[in-house]
Amino acid sequence: MIYYNINKKMIAGRLKMSKVIKLKIPDWRAGNRPEYYAGAEIIATLLNDSQIKTVEVPVISPDNSDDNSEVNGVNGKNELVEEIRQVRATLREEAPDKVITVGGNCFVSQGPFDYLHEKYGDDLGIIWIDAHPDISKPEFYNNEHAMVLGNLLGHGDPILAKEVHAKFSPKSVLFLGLQPLTDDEPAELDKIGLTYQIQDENPITTAAVQKWIVDNNFSKIAIHFDLDSLSPDDFRLQYFAEPHQTAFPSSHGKLTLTQVTDYFSSIQKVSDIVGITIAEFLPWDIIKLKQTINTLNLFNNDKQ
Repeated sequence: MIYYNINKKMIAGRLKMSKVIKLKIPDWRAGNRPEYYAGAEIIATLLNDSQIKTVEVPVISPDNSDDNSEVNGVNGKNELVEEIRQVRATLREEAPDKVITVGGNCFVSQGPFDYLHEKYGDDLGIIWIDAHPDISKPEFYNNEHAMVLGNLLGHGDPILAKEVHAKFSPKSVLFLGLQPLTDDEPAELDKIGLTYQIQDENPITTAAVQKWIVDNNFSKIAIHFDLDSLSPDDFRLQYFAEPHQTAFPSSHGKLTLTQVTDYFSSIQKVSDIVGITIAEFLPWDIIKLKQTINTLNLFNNDKQ
């Protein structure tokens, strides 16, 4: 079978005009790092398109609220519950057919993917491009962005999982770029029932991606793209390229932007991409330069 010869059912949804929105969620609490807020602000500007409506979910900036208190083992849990409810209300009001989500950290995928699953049901599959599976839970980790896929599957954080209205099944998920796991992750993946392949040496081919989509009859796809799936040698504006840091608690990504571009192209040939999240953009040099300039008080007359 040649997988780019898609059937009429798969392309029928493309023949009508779709409502597309860009959803900006500058969440930093779920990763417990204020830098995620700045990353969302910058990447939202880079992805500016006058033809697509931008809708921002209000998130208090870390400059105005540096409190991210731990509740039941998770940083900022109360605020994150309110945030996810705001995301849901926003999407229901806008009622888009397709959602481009700009984060922030990986947690920002939860609301849009849940909304799209309610809309498209079993026609929707998830492709999770990430160095990590994001299926942790509060017993192992205290930042929600490492639990988001688990939440969408009805596992992860019990409180945030309850905020998911249309839970996915494990067969709906394909991991791309997955790297060696932490000690607690293999048992959790097996408990959830997720099939996975470590891709530190042999990334999954585009043909295999197309086959997975077609074999599962996914006429719609939602893509989660965590920028730390990329090799820090290929893309520097991410977690594993933080200046002066050499020790990290998990494995860095090994994909290149060229490989990810090839994945996107292959997916579009066999299915309709109705959701994409771009998360964990960390422009270190810009952040540090801004911090330096802000210490000078050059534009504050009261300081002169």
